[in-house]
Amino acid sequence: MVPGLCEMVLHDLRDPRHAIRVIENNLSGRRVGDSATEPGLARIADPEYPSVLEPPAPVPRRPPRAEHVHRSQERRG
Repeated sequence: MVPGLCEMVLHDLRDPRHAIRVIENNLSGRRVGDSATEPGLARIADPEYPSVLEPPAPVPRRPPRAEHVHRSQERRG
C-alpha cells in the first residue's frame, strides 16, 4: 500500500526498453513494460551513479501579495 502522492516503480534494468515491472499508485501515467527513465539509463551507463536519488529540496513559497489577491477578486466580481 502506497500513500497518496507517492508513486513506487520497480525497474529491471537488464532490459532498458521494457524496464518497468511493477507500478503502485501510478501518478506518472507510465505502464508496466515501459522503458527506463533518464536516471535509470544513467545508472546503467555509470556504475558510480547513486542507486538511490534524493528528491530536490522544495522551493519556499511566499504568500500572495495583497494587490494580487485584490486583482483576482476584481475579475470574479
